[in-house]
Amino acid sequence: MRFDDLSRSFPEDERGLMLAYEESRSMVECIAGEYAPNGILCVLNLLRKGAGVDRAFLDGLDVSFSSLENRRREQLRIKTTWYSYLSDHLYQLPFVISAVLLIYEFIKGLERKRTYKDEDEEGGDVVDA
Repeated sequence: MRFDDLSRSFPEDERGLMLAYEESRSMVECIAGEYAPNGILCVLNLLRKGAGVDRAFLDGLDVSFSSLENRRREQLRIKTTWYSYLSDHLYQLPFVISAVLLIYEFIKGLERKRTYKDEDEEGGDVVDA
């Protein structure tokens, strides 16, 4: 959901409304993370004095609102990609780990068997001689 859509009106359905609030919260967290809480206060003071949204962000944070929104969306996309991937493959992960451990143990077992066989052959030759 883009902020241009939210500037006209908030959605009326419950799901859309929750998404709009999450988008707003995400933007506030982005501003607080990059510009500290003072950045939010500066923008809010400029808006209270009558500055437009673009002017308030340019004067308060030295970045355009659209640039900040694009950066926030990119951060969310990266975060969501990893979260989605892990949550989609949550049930497969234990099986993959188990398979890797099983293969590892199988190879170690073969090596032990080969080492045991070599020791047995060496030991057998010495006893027979």
